Amino acid sequence: MKKGKLLIVALLSTALLVSGCSAIDGFINGGSQQTQTSKLAALEVVTLPSKTHYQVNEDIDLTGLVLKATYEDNSTKTISNLTNSNLVKLENNKKYTASEGTKTVSVFYRESGVTLFASFNITVGDSVTPVTQYVVSFDSNGGSGAMTSQTINSGSSFTLPTCTFVAPTNQEFKAWQVGSDTTERAVGYAFTVTSNVVIKALWQNKTTPVDPVTTYTISFDSNGGTGSMSSVTKNAGATYALPTCGFTAPSGQEFKAWQIGTDTTERAVGYSFTVNSNVTIKALWQTKASTSKDAWTIMIYMCGSDLESGQDENGKFHPNSDDGGFATADIEEILSVSGQPNDVNIILETGGAGAWASKYSISSSNLTRYHVANKQLVKDTTLKNASMGSSDTFESFLEWGLNTYPAEKVGVILWNHGGALDGVCSDEIYNDELTDDEVIDAIQDAYSACHVSGKLEFIGYDACLMQVQDIAEFNSPYFNYMVASEESEAGTGWCYSTWVDDLYAKKSTTTILNAICDGFITEYDNTYGKYGEGYDNDQTLSVLDLSKVSTYKSAFETLAGQISSICNTSSKVNKFNSLMKTVKNYADTYLNSSDYSYYVNTLHYPSSWFTKDGSYYLLHGYYLFGTFDVYDFLVKLGADSTFSSLGSSVSNVKTALNQLVIKNSIGDEAGESHGLALVCPMSQYLVDYDSDYSNFSTWRSFVNNRGF
Repeated sequence: MKKGKLLIVALLSTALLVSGCSAIDGFINGGSQQTQTSKLAALEVVTLPSKTHYQVNEDIDLTGLVLKATYEDNSTKTISNLTNSNLVKLENNKKYTASEGTKTVSVFYRESGVTLFASFNITVGDSVTPVTQYVVSFDSNGGSGAMTSQTINSGSSFTLPTCTFVAPTNQEFKAWQVGSDTTERAVGYAFTVTSNVVIKALWQNKTTPVDPVTTYTISFDSNGGTGSMSSVTKNAGATYALPTCGFTAPSGQEFKAWQIGTDTTERAVGYSFTVNSNVTIKALWQTKASTSKDAWTIMIYMCGSDLESGQDENGKFHPNSDDGGFATADIEEILSVSGQPNDVNIILETGGAGAWASKYSISSSNLTRYHVANKQLVKDTTLKNASMGSSDTFESFLEWGLNTYPAEKVGVILWNHGGALDGVCSDEIYNDELTDDEVIDAIQDAYSACHVSGKLEFIGYDACLMQVQDIAEFNSPYFNYMVASEESEAGTGWCYSTWVDDLYAKKSTTTILNAICDGFITEYDNTYGKYGEGYDNDQTLSVLDLSKVSTYKSAFETLAGQISSICNTSSKVNKFNSLMKTVKNYADTYLNSSDYSYYVNTLHYPSSWFTKDGSYYLLHGYYLFGTFDVYDFLVKLGADSTFSSLGSSVSNVKTALNQLVIKNSIGDEAGESHGLALVCPMSQYLVDYDSDYSNFSTWRSFVNNRGF
């Protein structure tokens, strides 16, 4: 199977699968939840079920039950919508209500290999007087640890216990607060329980003095420049990042780098070091460069991940094998092109991979910035290692490129795995990825810091599943064009040698972007076509004119509101859901029986997500990422009698879509792929589709609330 550039997170725990052409982002457990990175430490009942009195042999109903999970890092989350599959089974499957009396019901919750239990009481039978019960729970209010909630009969007295939470740093327990009553209550205070209530710990500063900390002063030397920069005080052992130079350069010169103390190594803004003495940071200057801009700068944010390292299921790296080296191969494609003019720049930042192929001696121990010069990869600077899945790292790269290689036209390319709303650029060293809102935050901050006026020329995603209307709308204020794929990309990604020559010739932007799309499809045929069955060309790559996004969004949102109005009954919602399953979707994955067993029994994917297809199992992509081709959706919608009244609005969206998508290259097995995808969650396990991920508010509200 070909290796894809798909961002994947396994159920129950975050893990980037290396083998196969796709993987999945999601999670499953009893109840509603969100992804956590720390292990479970405690579980307690915070709200009892709506029903606590039963007849003999009546089934338990967990409706209304709410649990609180506390993690080792002291974070918490609530768990609701539990089902009877979360009940702890009794011996021989005997019912909790098999006989009259007061019974204790136990439920369990499992996450990342940790299983915890919580319990509550019920009454069974007419001879037992039902008792209204309430939950008394505890809030650490910034402390750590856990205190078990207690179930108390209505009207009973409860006495405030000793606080067993661990206090925040340099604080100590002061008193309790009972519910919304802000009166401070001491341990031993008793009150009557008449409702569910949260007892919150109140803290105060410790009266004992804090041990003194050794501090050092960082001062700045203008080295012939003018102005001043304030000294900085740091604790011994702290890390300090070199700031932007605030001095005014000497006449005819500009800032070049910093020198730390007596070490003559030139250090860039953002370089971090450990403070272990007083130190002076000296500004270094260079002759001022021409203020004229170059014609083009292409900025490639190359997060290598397992595509470069070839990391296997045992965590071992194979960057020089067929399983890795894809980033290095793309660099080699760039360097194969002759004729680079002086006013066309290609710059890169490498990182995010546990190992790199040996050809260019790229290190996995730090971030490295390069530029291309006469078919050579030239190192600009080396930075301390950091997550390429961090907004700060991406912003720093953008600011460096915009300031160091200013150009009339700038293209930004994000190279790595992609997962639609799950984000892009998965860093395997730091187990982190850029979410779509983090990408936009970095772009916004870089624009502000670099005083960018107008738009950059294009943004490209050499990654899977990123040509989505929500992502395009996010990018539209900052770029003229967007290049991305609706489908999962093969590991080889774009073919850089087929369009860099057009870049060097300074052809029009659309000529260059069209060459990117056509070269990508052709390279897939040349690379994988020889393997036959299982390697059919399902690839897609398209170009959007982002100036048309506003008109398209308006038309689509109008249509979304009309669809919502029609789907006012469960039968019509079911009709809509059935229609969506006929629309062209992406990231379908075929598994053999062994892989199917692993996904279902180990990763706990629902078997309903799979369809048997001969000797294989089809894992439907719409359960994973929920992306569908917009045009095919419009065609299917317009042909369905339930939505026959929407013809005019469907036509308006088609017209706007045709103006938005200006180039669409697809393989001969790509099916009904027309250049732009929408998001429609088909499972409650899909990543949250909220305002952090989309400004299509009418559509988002409908699909999130319609029911599955």
